Amino acid sequence: MFDAQGAVTFDLSRGLVRLRGESPQVLIPADLLVAACEGGAADQLGARMGTSLATRLRERLGDTVNQPHEVVFEQLAGELALAGLGALRLERWGAAVVFVLGACPLGRCSEIFVEALLVTTLVEIGQRELAVVSLGRSGDDSRYAVLAPTVATQLRRKLEVGEAWHALLAGLRPDGDSHGA
Repeated sequence: MFDAQGAVTFDLSRGLVRLRGESPQVLIPADLLVAACEGGAADQLGARMGTSLATRLRERLGDTVNQPHEVVFEQLAGELALAGLGALRLERWGAAVVFVLGACPLGRCSEIFVEALLVTTLVEIGQRELAVVSLGRSGDDSRYAVLAPTVATQLRRKLEVGEAWHALLAGLRPDGDSHGA
């Protein structure tokens, strides 16, 4: 279970905020992060935050490769919530794993940022080479498919021509390949 106790330290005498002993953090309004993402920095910001998140996951879990996926996911969800990025849950669509991020304060600009954050985090904790593809928003929820890079490329192409993501994911075989792709 994710334990947030002691995760954030406020040193008011020095004016510092730290997450589990990391270098100082800065609390910024979500709309400022949105502006940075809209200004073209979404990839860089998401990847940098993903690296930081991966470091905390490895420190907490040790060997993340041999941890049950549920444990790693629970810790990842806790870290995203702690960062104020929303509530993460998991869905299965056929053989595909889909992360659903609810109530993300970044709105529609979050797609590139969250893709970069998730793929960087997962790759850096050793969850093998993979890709993350934004499947879009529905209400307050944004969905991200976690796939092998070749399958992700095929999925992106099909999404660009208007095919429905749920039908495409349902067509994935357990080996991560797609039928007729």
